[in-house]
Amino acid sequence: MMTLVERRIALLNTMLLEASSATRVLEQWCEQQGLGEAPVRLTVRQEEAPFQPVPPEAAHVFPPNEPLKYRLVALCCGSLEVAWADNWYAPSRLPAPMNERLDTTSVPFGRVVASLNVTRDNLDSTVLWQEGQPLSANTPILRHIATVCRSDGLPLSLVRETFSGVLLGA
Repeated sequence: MMTLVERRIALLNTMLLEASSATRVLEQWCEQQGLGEAPVRLTVRQEEAPFQPVPPEAAHVFPPNEPLKYRLVALCCGSLEVAWADNWYAPSRLPAPMNERLDTTSVPFGRVVASLNVTRDNLDSTVLWQEGQPLSANTPILRHIATVCRSDGLPLSLVRETFSGVLLGA
């Protein structure tokens, strides 16, 4: 039998897996749970994060010689950090105004590229929290790896998102 925490993690996981935008799901979740006011605010922390290699399980998304950019971001609902994301994207696959917006603002990637009618393809979903483990606001509870693709199926981005215990009211 699942505990309340396990059921809530499973519900959040299902919502995220069924959505084309994790940001929109987090906005809805935070409103429903009374965790803060939407919209979720993205904080770009590129200066704290040198380029990271694409995870081995997702290396097939981009050819080895494809120039990529990397963003490390914290997704916040009010003052609460609800998720962290590593985002690798191919600037050559985006129009120049979108690249400029990604370089100069903290707008979420999905919002910047939304006019391209993107879809989300989940490559991996892992529940990180285990029964008996202490649960705090910073405890990682879920991790997703997904691609964000144009309407023609061409991958624009690979994202690795880690969702925190604050989403459960911890």
